[in-house]
Amino acid sequence: MHPVAIFISSLQGIKDMIFPYVLVLIFNGFKGNIKTDFLLLSLLFVLLTAVFGFLKWLTFRYWMEDGELRMEYGVIIRKKRYIPLERIQSVIVSEGLWQRLFGLAKVRVETAGSNEIGEADAELTAITKEEAVKLQKEIRWKKEKGTAEDPALGEAVSQDGEPDLEHAEDEEWETVFTMNMRELFLLAVTSGGVWGVIAALLAFAQELDDFISFQWIYREALFFIHQDILLVATFVILVFLAAYLAAIAQTMLKYAHFTVKRGKEELFISRGILEKRQLSVPAHRVQGIMVKENIIRKLFGYATVVLVSAGTSGEDKYEVSGEIVIFPLIRKNQIGRFIRACLPEYKVEIGFRPAPKRARWRFIIKPVLVSVLPVCLAVWFFRPWGWVLLVLVPLSAWLGHLAYRHSGWNITGDQLALRSWFVTARTAYLFRHRIQSLEISVNLFQKRQNLGNIQANIKSGIGIAAGRGNNLDGGDLQKIYRWYSRTSREA
Repeated sequence: MHPVAIFISSLQGIKDMIFPYVLVLIFNGFKGNIKTDFLLLSLLFVLLTAVFGFLKWLTFRYWMEDGELRMEYGVIIRKKRYIPLERIQSVIVSEGLWQRLFGLAKVRVETAGSNEIGEADAELTAITKEEAVKLQKEIRWKKEKGTAEDPALGEAVSQDGEPDLEHAEDEEWETVFTMNMRELFLLAVTSGGVWGVIAALLAFAQELDDFISFQWIYREALFFIHQDILLVATFVILVFLAAYLAAIAQTMLKYAHFTVKRGKEELFISRGILEKRQLSVPAHRVQGIMVKENIIRKLFGYATVVLVSAGTSGEDKYEVSGEIVIFPLIRKNQIGRFIRACLPEYKVEIGFRPAPKRARWRFIIKPVLVSVLPVCLAVWFFRPWGWVLLVLVPLSAWLGHLAYRHSGWNITGDQLALRSWFVTARTAYLFRHRIQSLEISVNLFQKRQNLGNIQANIKSGIGIAAGRGNNLDGGDLQKIYRWYSRTSREA
């Protein structure tokens, strides 16, 4: 790898330890001046991290041989890892800040055996962009090689049967989707990423638990609340607003320059400013399509479209396994046109058979019951301001009504479509041969009304994704089951 990998590896090691070091400095080592032994220990740690990063770079080797990606690495314990090319599901090329400064790229190789979200089977921290492209092409060529000719590389094959990558023709890519600045801003303000920021702050606070007395903070907070509830509400709103602005900035940086291109047999997705990510998705690895709509986007006619792929464990460790965003924000009336351009075998411009009218109250009662307890607690402990939260009860009933209107199903040839709503409205488009299992569940109350739930499971990264339909008619559930089981017996 490039020598910059030494710096990146060392920086990662220092970053992993800087937080506990700062806490020790603040709470134990800082008494008006900094202790000499702490500085010496810090300097020794940085030096050891740099030496280890150098040795890691020095001992790392990778090459292609006998249809395998081979790696040797390890400082104290020497390890060898051989990955058969036929097991490689995806090759993800990204450019972080340090890679972009030096014109390099990071390559992640994932196989069907990847067992953690966001974890790759092989990772090349810093190689040249030319090497990254060459590696992608060579893996693609050797995976698809059946004769001396490869459709992706033309006839660029040397006399010994190996790909002549230097003279290979680049695959023709057709740009099918991009986002302008207005769409990017709408994506950011409707993303709901504020909850991710708040969750990160809570996780950060949890890390401080061993060093800070939260009991004292809790007592002071209770005193503060009893003194002026309006001031507390103002403080909470300001914190929420700051988290919301941070989430907007994070989303815009993440999805800037979002582009989807279509090749002969795969889709190519690129995005990002600070970290530019590039991902190729083989069309035959797509297990299904999910259309997601949060409440704000649904009201304004927008949605997010993701692919469920069996070839990736998720774009990063904070995202759902196997789900790849293909259209971050798109008008619902344009989804069909863009899906035809990317995956023409899927039919998304279809009508849905809705849930029966007798199921309406089941959709409405469930969210209302969920909201009653917190509303009652708020009214009891935070009078008179708690009474304001009573508005959540009719709001929950309205959301339940929207869930009823959204629920439905459709069968078009070999494709099953299911719609459901739980926090986010989801529509799943699944082909019969991709469905791993079909589950029908009926509880005691549903049985009295001849209703039930259905769940179609498909392979997704390291786990299972599902399309769901809730409170559907019992006769409709049997139709879906017969449609699926007939093919299962034929197979």
